[in-house]
Amino acid sequence: MEQPTCSIVRDLLPLYEEQAVSLETNDFVKQHLESCEDCSNYHQNLIDDAKQQEKINEQLTSETLHMADIAKKIRKRRRRIDCTVVASFLVFCFLLSLFFNTAINDGNSMEPTYANNTTLLINKAAYLFHGPKNNDIVVFTMPGGSWINRIIAGPGDTVSYESVYNLVNGTSKETADWCGKTTNTGNHTYPLTLKEDEYFVIGDSLEDSYDSRYEGCGFIKRSQIRGKVLCRWISLSSLFTRTTVTTATESMPGN
Repeated sequence: MEQPTCSIVRDLLPLYEEQAVSLETNDFVKQHLESCEDCSNYHQNLIDDAKQQEKINEQLTSETLHMADIAKKIRKRRRRIDCTVVASFLVFCFLLSLFFNTAINDGNSMEPTYANNTTLLINKAAYLFHGPKNNDIVVFTMPGGSWINRIIAGPGDTVSYESVYNLVNGTSKETADWCGKTTNTGNHTYPLTLKEDEYFVIGDSLEDSYDSRYEGCGFIKRSQIRGKVLCRWISLSSLFTRTTVTTATESMPGN
């Protein structure tokens, strides 16, 4: 049966368990628990509840730590992926700058294929494993800068002029991109047979281009060719080293 002191003892039990009471109070509570079965059972229930809560806290702590560890691994993996993406992008940009660049077509000698001020993508590695081919549009160096023209003949080819057409090995040079018909034959004496490592280049705008038809330009060597024009380039040009290409049409004899 509950005694008058039971309520007092039960209020003191939390402090008693934490040993946060004086020695006198501790002895008082202890003696009461020994003499009161109800309070003793109440005390045991408190102890059991505390142990159960401790187990729950430990379980929650373990799960929390596990989730925190998973979150840490995810963040670490994400950083690794981000670093890989950034590194891959930088390598990609490096390879682009190593093997490609952009160039501005300055002049109208390549019209209608490429208009004046057209930005072009240049493949600097196009001829690492083979030489330039006929009909390739190439960038090559000349005194004073870089030029752009189309190759119409290579080593061993014979270039001639008949009526109003440039001929290569007796065949008129007409393609879907340009026409070989022109009244400007230059100041060479035809026919011309190209030697080893020589290339005959012309601009697609045959009436305005200063090219291999004129002795001032002449045949170009393989060592002068810096790359092959791939296409127009309209974006991401800041990733490349831009080279201004001059076709020198203003210096063409007769203009």
